Amino acid sequence: MCFVIAFAAPGLMRFVPGLPSGAALLWAWFAAHLVHFASVAILFASFDRAHIAQHPGQTALVVLIGSSVVFGAASTIESHSRLRRMVHNLLLYAVFGIFTLAFARNQVVSLRGLAAALILALALRLTARPKAAETNLTSAG
Repeated sequence: MCFVIAFAAPGLMRFVPGLPSGAALLWAWFAAHLVHFASVAILFASFDRAHIAQHPGQTALVVLIGSSVVFGAASTIESHSRLRRMVHNLLLYAVFGIFTLAFARNQVVSLRGLAAALILALALRLTARPKAAETNLTSAG
């Protein structure tokens, strides 16, 4: 849910005036995700060594790609260059896609509601962009 709120922040600002900035919310999600990475690593190392031993390449690839996407999204949160903002958005939408697919396909039916929350967050995020552009155009004129 931390990611859902951070992802929806541009659109939520209209409804929740005291909401922290999108950047602050993304940093909070990143911190929570670091805890998640550490927890999963401890669980795998403690209880599922056989899986890692049987699939070392697959495990390494998943960890490398997953952590690269998360770290890349975090390292470009407050970018000022156009290229880094594009990379940030690409990685942020990749996280969105990964989470949405994972929750939509989850065997626990109640967790599928998180996929719906992510879709709502996407709608909020996308509806905020045209309004910001309209504000910029009106203030310029």
